[in-house]
Amino acid sequence: MDYMDVLDIMEAVVVGSPRHPKPELIQTDECSGDLYTLKVAVNFLGLEYFIFLDLLDDGRRFFRNPFGEDSIDKEDNTPLFNKILFTLRLKGGSEHQSAMYTPIVFDKIADKAFNHFMNDYAKQGRTLSLSTYISYFGIDDNDADSIAELLARDESEKKDLIACIKKLSPHSLFNEPIERNLGAWQVNEEGKLSVDEFRKGLLIDYQRNTGDLFG
Repeated sequence: MDYMDVLDIMEAVVVGSPRHPKPELIQTDECSGDLYTLKVAVNFLGLEYFIFLDLLDDGRRFFRNPFGEDSIDKEDNTPLFNKILFTLRLKGGSEHQSAMYTPIVFDKIADKAFNHFMNDYAKQGRTLSLSTYISYFGIDDNDADSIAELLARDESEKKDLIACIKKLSPHSLFNEPIERNLGAWQVNEEGKLSVDEFRKGLLIDYQRNTGDLFG
């Protein structure tokens, strides 16, 4: 067995299943209700398993493996852990190799499961102010394009706005005038975006006037 075999195993993992398409975010009684167990179905080499991840929601973002405790140690993950280990042995790995690579494969599956939750579920299923949205999910190219499309008066302005929007961070939103101009804006809810106020907030935040940015 070589590392290419390990990569093949990792890439073959499919997150979600027809029977369990959505992740479950299970609230625990720990940390004043801010600690959750994320349960995600994964298809591993034709068989369905669940992977369980510890998440901490501090009100601004989700943290995986809070307190430095890796989810691979959770008892609920034992069936998946054993399947990974068994598969690596079948691929010709020694006991030492298989034990060494199992956490790597597990972490790759955990990454896929967490990203599936964040991008395909949490991002779509929450109504958030822009500052909170950015703190949880950041701003990617599609987000910047969508926001600029709502704001821009023409294609040239849209390009300039995209460049500004991609620079937005929770810090700038929490500490600069943009935040005050965005009180009405909600993700996934129409009719609550004050276009002029958002545009003005961007300009103030970057200390530019209309002429500087849009010429």
